[in-house]
Amino acid sequence: MRLSGKLAEVESFALKAAVISRIGAPDEVLAAAAHDEQAELIVVGTHGHSSVARFLLGSVANATIRRAPCDVLVVRSEPVRAPFTRPLVATDFSPAAAKALGNAMAVLAPGTVLDVVHAWQLPAGSWGATLLGQARFPWSTVRDAVLAAAQTQADKLVGEHGGAFEVQLVQGPPAHVITETAERGGHDLIVVGAHGNRGFRRLLLGSVAESTVRHAHCSVLVVHGGPS
Repeated sequence: MRLSGKLAEVESFALKAAVISRIGAPDEVLAAAAHDEQAELIVVGTHGHSSVARFLLGSVANATIRRAPCDVLVVRSEPVRAPFTRPLVATDFSPAAAKALGNAMAVLAPGTVLDVVHAWQLPAGSWGATLLGQARFPWSTVRDAVLAAAQTQADKLVGEHGGAFEVQLVQGPPAHVITETAERGGHDLIVVGAHGNRGFRRLLLGSVAESTVRHAHCSVLVVHGGPS
């Protein structure tokens, strides 16, 4: 009865729908069904914003992301019948991030304003530079160079899209920067790209994408940037 009700609810939006029932682990079933149906998107959802809800949803969603042959939308919010209005797109200026940005622009309602964020960090080991002192290691020069390089890439990205958005440059670990920026800005969707093909994703899917899904206060669209 519940499945019949959900089917009728989906069809009320003038969408074609069908119920697929299979036995198995959720991530395996979802990935296999998406492959068989040549799906473009898997949608998984949860209710509530508690840390427990985030953890339980994250475990299923991250397993699904690792196996999925397509993009995955993790919906975390109260039920609404309206498009996302405050999307935040994360970028590291990679091909995967470019695909994430393009997919986001394709599925959002016309006129939706995008916010884009890039998390930058000093090279590994730079923290020790302060122990040597400014005279022996000009760590501020390294910082300026890293930030300038990020700004150059940001300007190029903005130019490629006709100035449709600006890129925020925020220092810190990527997943933390992304989730904190989204929560602080009241965003209702985070879009992040995942690197690598499906085989490698099972082992090495960006911890950034996984951590973002687990800790975000809002919905997250994970876009696969590599071939399946």
